[in-house]
Amino acid sequence: AIDLSDFNGYSASLSIIIADRANRGQGYGSEALRLMVSYAESLGLQILRARVLAENKISRQMFSSAGFVCVGTDNFELSLPYSATRSDLL
Repeated sequence: AIDLSDFNGYSASLSIIIADRANRGQGYGSEALRLMVSYAESLGLQILRARVLAENKISRQMFSSAGFVCVGTDNFELSLPYSATRSDLL
């Protein structure tokens, strides 16, 4: 499951869940993350957030590798590139 929630035009929260254990470790989460970051950029978002439990080391590494920064115990944030198109609308 992939979800983009708490969308406010500036930021959103992202969640990716690979429920079937047989599909874990296949790169699906990384691909979903890459696509969602690209989609967030196309929407003009500036911050993407994700909550990742401390014990989920693989997911934490995936978000860190994608440029997300840990801000707190279970929270990660990614600052997206400045969007001229979005800023022109404001």
